[in-house]
Amino acid sequence: MSKARDEVLAERQRQMDQEGYDRTHDAEHDPEELIRAALVYTLTSLAHPDANGHVSVGMECRGVKLNWMESATALWPWDGGPKPKTQRRDLVRAAALLIAALDRLED
Repeated sequence: MSKARDEVLAERQRQMDQEGYDRTHDAEHDPEELIRAALVYTLTSLAHPDANGHVSVGMECRGVKLNWMESATALWPWDGGPKPKTQRRDLVRAAALLIAALDRLED
């Protein structure tokens, strides 16, 4: 668990240092936007091949068919769109965005 924790904290630090997405910047956004961005990267993580090379395109939930990438694009809170990388990287980014959202709720 410490490797994952370290990756998430390093990503959050990178977001602040390299992207300028610090608490001052985050205060310009509703916490919901940060949560939606985290959800998007969680969804894109599902669209990567598993150990057997199988890619999950989506699922059916309560009679509604969901496509991970279409859902992710529709939920993205800002201009442009998500930039999926690898499954692990997308999950790390999602967790770092959740930390930002939690920090934002404290303000």
